[in-house]
Amino acid sequence: MLSVLARADNAGGVENLAAYVYRSVRNKIVDYQRAGEKTVSLQELSTDDDSPFSIDYFLDASADVAGEAERKERMRRLAEAIDRLEPKQRAVFLATELDKKTFQQLSEEWREPMGTLLSRKCRAMKNLREMLKDLND
Repeated sequence: MLSVLARADNAGGVENLAAYVYRSVRNKIVDYQRAGEKTVSLQELSTDDDSPFSIDYFLDASADVAGEAERKERMRRLAEAIDRLEPKQRAVFLATELDKKTFQQLSEEWREPMGTLLSRKCRAMKNLREMLKDLND
């Protein structure tokens, strides 16, 4: 309320104080609702370890840059290996692993025997293991 009245002095003369206060408070409420969660400035953070708003609270102690880089490299190598699979092997592998489809569903959709799909998936897994064997070491 003090900030609303302090701005009234800056705005020059206010003809209808009740209308000015009503509109100002209404605008503050709308701004608050639009803002969502209250943000905390890093400049306002304390350095006390006990405070829930200390800078250490926001830093990820488990952040492992080297581990993250290694994980990204593994994912890149896996994507390359999947791309090198034969198209039918790749299709079965992606459908079962990423799309979580069953072999029964694939057999009905693709009109292929389930045994054929199983053997394609088996060969795809064998080829992937071979291409990525140095990652397991």
